[in-house]
Amino acid sequence: MTKTTKIIIGIIIVVSIIGGIWYGATREPKLEEEEVIKIGAMLVLSGEGAAWGQASQRGIELAVNEANENSSVNGRRIEMIYEDTQGSAS
Repeated sequence: MTKTTKIIIGIIIVVSIIGGIWYGATREPKLEEEEVIKIGAMLVLSGEGAAWGQASQRGIELAVNEANENSSVNGRRIEMIYEDTQGSAS
């Protein structure tokens, strides 16, 4: 490999690295189409132990409402999705 070929390959590598850095630094961050954070909770909402699950659900709702009022998650709203386990392990 001649000295000229090595210099050309070196220049190509340097330009590629600079181009990659420039692209990463100037690219606009991709915003999600949906501005909602969805969080799921599996609770006992019926059957034995429903009182505990319903109390937990009310506590979660209080926390979510407070977070949504204060815009504490980068201005995104939180939405809860509940699943009733009916007290079964599976």
